[in-house]
Amino acid sequence: MPLVLCGLALTGCASAPQSLQQCTAVQDVPLVQRAGVEIAERADESALPKLVVVEPGAGSSSLAQRAHLGQSVAGALRQAVAQRGVELIDSGTLPPVLAQQLRTAEALGTSTYQGPQVANFAFVPEVTMAEYDAPFQDALRVPIKGELVTVVPAQFKHRAQVRLNIRIVEMPSMKLLRTVRASGEAKESDGGRARNDETGATLMRRAAADAVQKARDELLQMFKRRGQVVARRDCRVGSFPTAEEHVMLLISMGSEQGLAAGDQIEIYLEEEFQAPGVAPRMDRKLLASATVTSDLREHDAWVRLSRQAASKVRGGDFVAVTYAARRR
Repeated sequence: MPLVLCGLALTGCASAPQSLQQCTAVQDVPLVQRAGVEIAERADESALPKLVVVEPGAGSSSLAQRAHLGQSVAGALRQAVAQRGVELIDSGTLPPVLAQQLRTAEALGTSTYQGPQVANFAFVPEVTMAEYDAPFQDALRVPIKGELVTVVPAQFKHRAQVRLNIRIVEMPSMKLLRTVRASGEAKESDGGRARNDETGATLMRRAAADAVQKARDELLQMFKRRGQVVARRDCRVGSFPTAEEHVMLLISMGSEQGLAAGDQIEIYLEEEFQAPGVAPRMDRKLLASATVTSDLREHDAWVRLSRQAASKVRGGDFVAVTYAARRR
């Protein structure tokens, strides 16, 4: 009864390996190369795009100003993209004229700045709404089963909401590339404390961080890089009859390209689409998804997937991280 044995976590049970070291047996497997695709000898080691985060105003709310909400938003944005394929530039190094143009929505799309290029992109956030309230809720009697009830004591329901518009601007052209909209909230129940500025300021900062976290995946998609599949190893975990078979693929992307252990990646090929009267274009065909293992270096990494998923993959197929698949 192998299922029962595995449920009891006895010897012989297998689990998905997080690294090659966790494989019971490893075998190098020749990788058939995708026809018409050349495999680059090295990962994309070009300079990381430089990004500056402009600190927004806190909005018209006096409580948001007390909470230093603009500073919190900028800090959360910097933390969200740190070490994820971009080089962060200190906003304090921006020339004053450039900083002013970035903060002026009407200036986007035009630029009179003629100085040195200090960054390739800018995040220009705006707090469009910041609210806090703490209505009182009377004690509640909630039926459980039959005549049994549970009592929810009277309490104040503290809640803050923050909405952001995050403009992504190309520099120094000041071209608006995209506007990402996000909203966040933070809640807290307290039986003794009514509405107060200290709790409100704390919840506003938490709500701002929640909004940034929800926008993080879309923001990072702007900077993701791609690599290729370059090698394969088959990995067996456990022993008969409960052994599991996995495939490990070496890809030409690593930590310097913004990859982290646990990330999900897409493996795909590009095919040229042609039709009468339509301009030729490159279409992306998804082949498989895989998980980045802890075998991660600066410019390459081993990723794990099932044998069935790997059956369509060939050497030279392209890979790109899917940030939306893993939130931090």
